[in-house]
Amino acid sequence: MRTFYVRPQCEAGYGTGDGVSYENAWNGLASVDWEALAALASAMVLVCGDPAGRDRVIALRVDWSARAALKKAA
Repeated sequence: MRTFYVRPQCEAGYGTGDGVSYENAWNGLASVDWEALAALASAMVLVCGDPAGRDRVIALRVDWSARAALKKAA
């Protein structure tokens, strides 16, 4: 399972902004690359809430393989 990072939106952004590391995190939730996540069976997205450090994190597991089962249940 690959891990991606999202940090609070800021004007300067974070490194390359590709989400693959804390230093290159996506710049706010609006910058999340959902197509990159959809290309994987599952991924972990760490939403880091403190721009000054890593002490506040929410972990979200994105599992696209369950999507078909959820659609059938609805």
